[in-house]
Amino acid sequence: MHMNVDPAGIAQVLREQSAGEALLPGDPGYDDAVRGHNHSAKRAPSVVFRARDAAGIATAVGIAATHEAAVGVMSTGHSARTLPDVDLLVLTSELREITIDPQAGTATVGAGAVWSDIVAAAAPAGLAPLCGSHGSVGAVGYILGGGIGPLGRQFGFAADRVRSLEVVTSDGQLLTVDDEHHGDLFWALRGGRHGLGIVTSITFELVPAARIVGGSIFFDSENATEIFTEYANWTKAADDDVSSSLAVMRFPDMEMFGPILRGRTVVQLELAHTGDAAAAEAELLGLREWGEVLIDDVRQRPFAELVAEIPEGPGWTGAVALRELAPEAISTMLDIVGPEQHVPFIGMQVRHLGGAMRETQGAENAVGGRDAEYLVFLLGAPVPELIAGPIPQIGAALFTALSPWTLDGVAVNFADHLDRSGRTLAWPAAVRARLDEVREARDPAGMFRHADG
Repeated sequence: MHMNVDPAGIAQVLREQSAGEALLPGDPGYDDAVRGHNHSAKRAPSVVFRARDAAGIATAVGIAATHEAAVGVMSTGHSARTLPDVDLLVLTSELREITIDPQAGTATVGAGAVWSDIVAAAAPAGLAPLCGSHGSVGAVGYILGGGIGPLGRQFGFAADRVRSLEVVTSDGQLLTVDDEHHGDLFWALRGGRHGLGIVTSITFELVPAARIVGGSIFFDSENATEIFTEYANWTKAADDDVSSSLAVMRFPDMEMFGPILRGRTVVQLELAHTGDAAAAEAELLGLREWGEVLIDDVRQRPFAELVAEIPEGPGWTGAVALRELAPEAISTMLDIVGPEQHVPFIGMQVRHLGGAMRETQGAENAVGGRDAEYLVFLLGAPVPELIAGPIPQIGAALFTALSPWTLDGVAVNFADHLDRSGRTLAWPAAVRARLDEVREARDPAGMFRHADG
């Protein structure tokens, strides 16, 4: 933080301008405001500003510029990244407006809108967003980081579908950014994530996928190696109409998981097929023979049923991108975090990428990780003591052991476990250099602080 910044003075001006709610440390509501969804991230800004609208954000940024204050931004706070010390943290969570245009096939959403609300708003028009699988995640942060969701192979990264953005820049201007206006920002924001301005709203294309054939098949984990091997072989030739993942899941001994899964370690195959029912049945034929099926809920269903809710609390995630799912890579994963290992992870998931994610779907953007064929994702147990020690240690050991099959870096939304230098590898060198140029041009004083590289 800047030593010469007067937090009380900034808060007073914000209150006088009636731009939103300004809170200082010790004020009622301050701790709740900075906590966010993921309680593992540490945030201790000198001033918290909960904006009411885009004009309020522009006012706040203008005030911050006058005071030479460092600014951060947060919507839902799902990331585990610890935000660098900032003088002013702008909260966009109140900007939750959603407008669906069925004729244009687009959604325009505020910076605080979450996926569950957007999915529900788009469904009556027979449309769906390229969202993630967790409904409480904010759409804007997800999209700015690229966005790999359950329909990625069919339609590409979420960032590929952006039509325009409303952005407050470091000089306090509110700009409309699209392919014809402020092209440097339009390229950089879609995949470059942070450090470029504060996005107040975003307009993106929806896709015709209100109903899909999908769900999960839960297998007994006794023959996990064979199931992962079958999955590797199947995905090599899988149609682009299907996105999938395979995971080792450890379900806590809690009643909410039901009598079959409660307290049990299983192998879970998740599927989302956007073709017709006959094509889906032909593509998925034989998958149920991979092992002993405990639960099979794959059927035609509303896309909304694939979007789940996750509770607030401490969390740790990590991921690495693979060029292939070789037999030796499978053995390495299962030897370290497989069903027979006593490790503090809820899940170890392998996502099949490729398909439409290999090429930009529309105007060129800064999304990284297009060369990956698979993503290995770890979800740690939500226990602070474990997150502080063994979870990241075991995760690092796994990712190091997988290095013969990995690509440099990983999509930035999955890079919470990396330090700043590691996160820069989320982009190829040429993209990183171009992002740095845009950031320098748009924010020469480095006002917008962010945890990304």
